[in-house]
Amino acid sequence: MKTSSSSVNVMLKGVILSGDKMKHLQSMVPGIRTVDFAKRMPPMMRSMSTKSTPSERQERKVHRIGVGGTKLGKANPQQYAKVVETGLQNGVLTFESVNGGEESLAQAFTLAMMQIGYSESCPKEKDVTLTARFGYRTEAADGKSFKNDVPLENDIGASTTDASGKVQSVDKAFHNISSDYVFDCIEKNPLVKLKRGEWGQNERTKDANFIFMVHNPEAQGSELFKPGFEVPPLDDVRSLVRERLLDSFQALEEACSNGSLSSYGVCSNGLSLPPSHPLHLNWKDVVSAASEASQAVHGKPTTPKLTTLQLPANLLETNGFNVAKDIKSFFSSPSDNGSGLSDLDIYTSRPLTCYPDQGTGTGFPFKLIDYRIPLTLTPTDSSSMSWTHKYSGDSPPQYPPALNLALQHFDAEHLLEAEQERKLTLDEKETLDGCRLLQSMLHDLDCSLENVRSFDAYEDELYNKVVPLIYDTFDGLDEESGSVLQTFFVAHGAAVRHAVARTTRKLLETGGDGVPPYDINPDIPLQDFALQWLLKKDYISKVIVGCFEPHHVISAVEASKAVEENK
Repeated sequence: MKTSSSSVNVMLKGVILSGDKMKHLQSMVPGIRTVDFAKRMPPMMRSMSTKSTPSERQERKVHRIGVGGTKLGKANPQQYAKVVETGLQNGVLTFESVNGGEESLAQAFTLAMMQIGYSESCPKEKDVTLTARFGYRTEAADGKSFKNDVPLENDIGASTTDASGKVQSVDKAFHNISSDYVFDCIEKNPLVKLKRGEWGQNERTKDANFIFMVHNPEAQGSELFKPGFEVPPLDDVRSLVRERLLDSFQALEEACSNGSLSSYGVCSNGLSLPPSHPLHLNWKDVVSAASEASQAVHGKPTTPKLTTLQLPANLLETNGFNVAKDIKSFFSSPSDNGSGLSDLDIYTSRPLTCYPDQGTGTGFPFKLIDYRIPLTLTPTDSSSMSWTHKYSGDSPPQYPPALNLALQHFDAEHLLEAEQERKLTLDEKETLDGCRLLQSMLHDLDCSLENVRSFDAYEDELYNKVVPLIYDTFDGLDEESGSVLQTFFVAHGAAVRHAVARTTRKLLETGGDGVPPYDINPDIPLQDFALQWLLKKDYISKVIVGCFEPHHVISAVEASKAVEENK
């Protein structure tokens, strides 16, 4: 087995099982051919046509769905534009950009508007809302320093090393929302240029609404938390954060006055955290700071340009719902609330991704989704695929035979028999030890299916522990051994998805630890249920959904339609 003819990389690339092993596995798992472990399984949401007919365009309504930009910022321009175009064609008119993705969104929006044309049935730029955030920055990206820079405990910037691997320099990361930094961001932001009509050849894009969001302003409070010192009073932390917000809001009010922005908002995890948490952000502090900033900029009481608060809320992180209801209740009162504002839009983020302990925990997130998984190792059509909530077996049918085949292949029976008759060579001993290690690893991975709760955690374990362990154990694997391992990993990946989705659904149906039990329709994917649950809340203005592909947009729209039809 130990040979230099083939690397363990063979597990991560398409290979074909040969000889008796191929025939044996085919007899147990019909349809096995070439498989690709590195390639992800089919998208989590069902695929549907992105085209709309003329009659559908006439009946199009605006949905309370927004397209998130976390992953889209890394997509190629054509793919990004297609996602935006699909949204525009189907009544989705809100598009989010994360820090650093503004140029990609500007390009995608411009291309999408050119593609759909300007007929009466098409959405107009003035109907579209684009959002972006600021707050996190790196030293290398900006090339300068700003007042109120708060160093982040864990640098998110890149590091450089010398030939020996020693770290030479680290790109320091900071949180900053100061007025100086706001003006600097606005001056460089492609979406601001788009708003000013300075982007490309299409001046009509300046009619789009652009909301600039202060991202996690509560991070400014960490300046008061000094290692080795007592935890500062929370009132002092809140006071500092409000002071920094006031400075930031004054700059944003000026930018709205000169036409660079349509309005501004706050996108904050802290808004959904309980008041006892050090990173809690009180929405009333946000409102009062906006009112004070508006009066300071304009010299008289005026309506602040604060329009939007964005916070996490989902089936497991439920405190955001209470906050959203409090905000809407505050503005629905007939009496003057003293803020100068009559209402605020509430956007929710992370509708399908949640973190432990109501969002305050660390570690890998839960995904509130069902997966489409293959029921064979090489699915050839839709009949060989199934949603995890539709498949009732303990594991996908291809997994047990793939596991058994791997265990049999690495049982090293011939070496154990030889060891009874003679002394093994050094190479044979190393091979025997490697087989024992692999068998132990396979058993551990199989047992992990009982407790796995996060696919992200599984991937981290796989790429950072399992695969390196195999690399360190073997100089190389022959093609057949690599093929057997790849077959196992593909089948095990489907089994993990099935186990994670089933465990998550059971957790939601049982409830506990502040989470109510949910009555989930067994016939719909978890992601549809999770989105519909949010969309039934009238106090939520928009649900921002991560949509990396056009059919993800369509699926989110279908969930929205189901809610509207049942009203």
